[in-house]
Amino acid sequence: MDQRTTSDHTDIVSNTCLNELDSFRTGVVLLHSLDPTDDAERSLAREQNANDVYRRYQHHLSRQVLRLVNDRRFAHIVLVDDRPIMSIQDKIRAVFARHMTEPSPPAGLSRATIVALGGMSESGKSSAAWWLQQRHGFTRLKIGYLLEQAAARHGVEDVYSLDETTQAEVLVDSLDRFLAAHYFSDHLTIESLHRYHATTALQALLGPTLTTVYVDTPEDLRQKRGSVGAQEIAERDQVKRSRGAHRIRGIADLVLRNDRSALHLYHALDRFAVSLRQPGKSPQARPTTQLAAPPQVTTHLERLVQDLTTRATTLEMIAVTGSGGRGKYQHGWSDLDILIVAGDEAMPAIGDALANLRRGVNGVKLGLTVVTRQECLAGALTPRLIHTLRQLGTGALGVQWRAPGFDLPCPSAATDALTSHADGPASAIELRRQLLSPILDKRAVFKLAALLAKVMLRLEHQDHSDDDRALRAFDEAHPSAFDPSLLNTARTSDTDSRALARAVLNAWLDTLATEAPSS
Repeated sequence: MDQRTTSDHTDIVSNTCLNELDSFRTGVVLLHSLDPTDDAERSLAREQNANDVYRRYQHHLSRQVLRLVNDRRFAHIVLVDDRPIMSIQDKIRAVFARHMTEPSPPAGLSRATIVALGGMSESGKSSAAWWLQQRHGFTRLKIGYLLEQAAARHGVEDVYSLDETTQAEVLVDSLDRFLAAHYFSDHLTIESLHRYHATTALQALLGPTLTTVYVDTPEDLRQKRGSVGAQEIAERDQVKRSRGAHRIRGIADLVLRNDRSALHLYHALDRFAVSLRQPGKSPQARPTTQLAAPPQVTTHLERLVQDLTTRATTLEMIAVTGSGGRGKYQHGWSDLDILIVAGDEAMPAIGDALANLRRGVNGVKLGLTVVTRQECLAGALTPRLIHTLRQLGTGALGVQWRAPGFDLPCPSAATDALTSHADGPASAIELRRQLLSPILDKRAVFKLAALLAKVMLRLEHQDHSDDDRALRAFDEAHPSAFDPSLLNTARTSDTDSRALARAVLNAWLDTLATEAPSS
């Protein structure tokens, strides 16, 4: 038969076979591309020694498979593109889950963030994993443990006798099973990466789910800080180098220098963890005319912005926060809270501009906060500033000026609530200090009572920025705590101010009460 006759015969046979299987199959086809030439060339790019015969075969195969695709012979098409292997597997799992009578194993990897730590002996990998666990809630796992679990599951006597690609595959299998069983874990660290080729295989399998971090510490410091002797460190390093552990530095997503203090390392890890969990948001611009402040205040705020943007070269953001930023400013009661993000070099210019503002708004209580962007990126902020970052990120607050391209982390509601809990004890202590003062500061008491109420409400998934709204919501949640009329009189009456403070304090203390043990 000639070539055309052979091709026609092949088509007839393949069509006959597919027709016979129609009632039994769920067709899934994996493709690099819907264009046959592109599909074939992408396949060939993965081959190191493809001769002309194999190239013709691959192009013919792509044409035939895509012909069947166009004939709707496959129920599902999965485009591979440059997606990681586990992402493709998740897609196939989802397809088959719809056609299986038995439930398919749940895929845990798709929702996870995995940080794999590498580095030479005594470089600080364990310290890094510990900090991410304690400070940022990561689940901490050992690669050796995961490999041993996989070996026991699959009946492999020596998991380290497997080639490195297979080691990576069984490691991913263990990770997937762990995450499926521990659905509440979504951020993990695994330590330690010792093998170069296993690491590249992990990256191919997991793609953006995996972040490879290499902790880089000079040898002399590792020997000085290490818990074992210099000779043992040298021997361990020799083994690691034979496996390519030192080469992981060149393929790591992040290289952390660990040649200074522990706090330097921890703050670098803070910046890294914040970048994973808190996406950067560019705050919305909001002109001073929308602040509902008195004209005198608005005019001098505009002058402050002009002065700082002219003189402070490291200025990055100016925002009126608090009630003023929300358009709820009450002259004579509200603070004028201003948040400035700038480098430390801007402090003299900020001091001069602030002095001019104080003279211009005589009688207005100013609350100025200056932080650097580095502190924001590391989350090295007070609970109230964490809350302010969330308000800026969600658009609840705007900025009066920001540098082009400037953004800030936007903490989640859960992070905001958990962090703000630290304001609870501080507010309770300060409230008692005010109640014991011979001259009661009713304004301070009202604001502290509102802050303590906000802290308790946030843990109940209620967020109220306005003091009055927060106290009314608190009253609704604790109907017997105080008479609602106190909210109208606590600003002016010492007696009612004390009553409101004690009511909120009592509700706080009630959450700390120890129940009597049952008999």
